[in-house]
Amino acid sequence: MSNTVRVQRRTESVPIYQGDDAARIEELGRAVNEAATTVGAPGRLNDPSPAQAAADELDEFVQDALTRAVIIGLQSLGGRAWRNLLVEHPARDDNEDDKHFGFNSESIVLPLLSHWETRTNGAIERTVTNDEFQNRDDLNEFLEDLNAGELDNLAAVAFRLNLTGSPNPKVSTRSLIDRTYAETLKRLAAED
Repeated sequence: MSNTVRVQRRTESVPIYQGDDAARIEELGRAVNEAATTVGAPGRLNDPSPAQAAADELDEFVQDALTRAVIIGLQSLGGRAWRNLLVEHPARDDNEDDKHFGFNSESIVLPLLSHWETRTNGAIERTVTNDEFQNRDDLNEFLEDLNAGELDNLAAVAFRLNLTGSPNPKVSTRSLIDRTYAETLKRLAAED
């Protein structure tokens, strides 16, 4: 096995905001949207617009809230473990989400998030990577304390990690911008 190529699993961190922080973030987000769609009298030169000021307030609060949040690390599973979960949680015929995903999008959530398997080489394969969870029982206790929205957020990220591949290395943002810019210049030159 030492000569086997290993792919580092895709990972993502998901904050679980504490207390009323999530509600305050939503409130500040609504204020940003309102300020962005409200036309008011212009301020003094170089003053931030109301939308910019609201966005700054939101960004500052989010940074502060992240210091209090519980950050959950998630990673994709190996193909065998993911396929086994799919077999164990087949799509329901009468459910549109299941038809879209190809699996039971409700029954798979806890088994996916609490996946904890010791492999033959002693490595532990798991979705939630936080070291605070010393065993599957600790993890299950934590997951059972989360509300439905927090579980849905974790599940959505775990689904994305397991269902999407790597981006195409031939797709370069810079080349896309260069092509678009060149086409715009040609169109403008043709209009002259």
